[in-house]
Amino acid sequence: MLLEQVGAIERWGGRRREDGLRIATWRLEATGEADVGLLLQAARLAHHAHDYPLIVRLAGAAQAQRPGPEAGVLLGKALYELGSFFEADVELSRAGRLAEGDEHRVAAATVRSANLLWGLCRPDDAQAVNRAAHGAAVSGGGA
Repeated sequence: MLLEQVGAIERWGGRRREDGLRIATWRLEATGEADVGLLLQAARLAHHAHDYPLIVRLAGAAQAQRPGPEAGVLLGKALYELGSFFEADVELSRAGRLAEGDEHRVAAATVRSANLLWGLCRPDDAQAVNRAAHGAAVSGGGA
């Protein structure tokens, strides 16, 4: 039934902002997977709605299919907001390693340092993450 609903939305063009979220969620529930780009689009919409459990499902599914920095940052942010600080650190650390540009590297470092400082109470590690990200951005290379 869910896939029939997905088909109906897609036949009508999926023009509403939340259609991508519905399609991704329903495909994920029906088949266990969905297009990674669609999952990321839906996770961004869920982020704007502060629906952290849904972000974990969507970004987690994207990470399982094809690990990447954007999915990792979204997943790490959601885990941080849900109080899963150790899991958030794992995802944000991986997102930082996968980042190829400053945008994702800085996003991962920003959220990771907040998680280290406020969630895990490790201020020295938070500073080290910020210094490494700053050094990578200044030198133009990866950390």
